[in-house]
Amino acid sequence: MSQRIIKVIGLGNVLCQDDGLGVYAVERLEEDLQSDEEQEWWNSDLSLIKAETDAWYGLQECLSSWQVIIIDALIGPCEPGTIYLVPLNELEETEWSKSLHGVTLLHLIARYRKKGKMIKGWLIGMEPERIDLGFGLSPVVEDNMDVLLEQVKDMVELMQGTSMDS
Repeated sequence: MSQRIIKVIGLGNVLCQDDGLGVYAVERLEEDLQSDEEQEWWNSDLSLIKAETDAWYGLQECLSSWQVIIIDALIGPCEPGTIYLVPLNELEETEWSKSLHGVTLLHLIARYRKKGKMIKGWLIGMEPERIDLGFGLSPVVEDNMDVLLEQVKDMVELMQGTSMDS
């Protein structure tokens, strides 16, 4: 990749409450950019993408990036609202990549890694409280969204300060 393009990719289904938290997070980042406040974490090489549940679109966006930050709801061993940071180079097919909806972007990235190809970046996720039909986020996820967004912004700033070889 010759350019330092960083993409923040939001995953999930906004019709299933907390499952859509990645998409809601990207929408909030877009709103932040439209505010009058100075945005130190933003530059022209940063793109915000709502891939939703389209794994192949998400993979295409990853492959055309220098580094990516993927935001998603992650079901793990912790309490709802817990934030997870997972380097993509450590992502395994058995972790975070399972879905009842077929192949996920995380599954594709893990498969890509098994073939010796790397997608650089991080998975930033949050433990959901409710995944059921409905709009909006649960109170616990909503209460922790600002913390997640700060993690994303900090990671973008860190990536922007690293060299192309990193």
